[in-house]
Amino acid sequence: MPTRVSCGRSLSAAVLRPVAALALAAGVAAPALAQGYHLQLLARKGDTIGGKVIAQIGGVDLSDNGLVAFAGRSGEGKSTVWSPTAVLATEGELFGGVTLPNFNWSTIQINNSGEIAVAAPFTAPEGIFTSVEGKVGGAGVVIDGNVLTDTVGGSIFLANDGTVYFFAQIDDGRQGVFTQTSLLVADGDIIDSTPITLANGNTNDSIDVDANGVPYLFYEPAGQPRGVFTPNGFVVRDGDSYGADTLVNINTSDLAVSDSGLVAVCDNAEPNPMFVTGVAGAVTDNNTVIDGEMRGFAFDMDVNSAGTIAFRSESGAVFTQYESVFSFGDVVNGMRLMEVKYSTITINDLGQIACVATFEFGPGLGLDAVILATPICAADLDGNGVLNLDDVNLFASAFTGGDLLADLDGNGTLNLDDINTFAGAFVAGCP
Repeated sequence: MPTRVSCGRSLSAAVLRPVAALALAAGVAAPALAQGYHLQLLARKGDTIGGKVIAQIGGVDLSDNGLVAFAGRSGEGKSTVWSPTAVLATEGELFGGVTLPNFNWSTIQINNSGEIAVAAPFTAPEGIFTSVEGKVGGAGVVIDGNVLTDTVGGSIFLANDGTVYFFAQIDDGRQGVFTQTSLLVADGDIIDSTPITLANGNTNDSIDVDANGVPYLFYEPAGQPRGVFTPNGFVVRDGDSYGADTLVNINTSDLAVSDSGLVAVCDNAEPNPMFVTGVAGAVTDNNTVIDGEMRGFAFDMDVNSAGTIAFRSESGAVFTQYESVFSFGDVVNGMRLMEVKYSTITINDLGQIACVATFEFGPGLGLDAVILATPICAADLDGNGVLNLDDVNLFASAFTGGDLLADLDGNGTLNLDDINTFAGAFVAGCP
């Protein structure tokens, strides 16, 4: 039981001094505890960026260091990739030294260096393209001694070192998962005594990759237990136990893997609990009330290395297992949110969440926009985005004066828990 500290007593100040000294000495190094989110509308339909009008918005991606790229159609009718300030790629223009064909907007990827990758499965020369290397996969490309005849599905992954991971058809009839230089797994491979048959629909062509370059794939054969596997073995399977809870039937609509290798899955069985590898018990389910709202079924999701899951609820809102990020009726830049679009949510290790959302634009009309939600840092009490002595002094003054600004755990009482929360958040730093 934490010691209760009466507001204004000398004990509070005595405790605060070493905490402040510790925080200042430690410096800023990593993401901090979030208490709500700062919402930014980065771009919307009708905006002009880099001389090109945004006519439609499709997919969005968010790098580990906070770079945002989104794809859609320009006013000229061409598939285009934008950042919030520039055009990054356009159909029919040079991209990595080659002409970029029409591409799948939902495949957009950006890494920490600002490199871009997309999949272009629609028209010749179909394939996988990056802004650095041009075409790296597709018909006629030879990788690891295998002649590719086609790229498969709409899921690719671009790592921070520039490696691209993708599905492709091989001229011997097999399907495989490739990088620019290697075949990683293919039809006929045996994983934990289980024969993998990609080409027969045993996966849904979804791929995610951890920071060590290990790819993760769904396994969903008809009438058999589903799972998530890597070339090294299965990491999740139907029937796995998470503390007292059991995963019954994996929902394979969205693969969520963090840089650290955490895998998040949602169970098709009611009440649709979510599980994270290494965490005992379900982290949330349909009956969970988060910030006063019922979670409902989670249609798509992503997870970061802290185990925070960002997901779209049945109502079109965005949640983590801890709090509501934004929901119907929230106002961003003067515009009222209607819903978040399917399959656009991404979260990074800074805790930032990016997605495409539809906002109210006149009676019965919607306007799509790209949204970035950045965690509000608990220790940044003056809200200027920088942790320094001003924040320490504000906390000390609020705590000793009985001001609930210092009630960082939100329980209505000022005590040692708030001091520890402040110290931990300050030492961790802000995104």
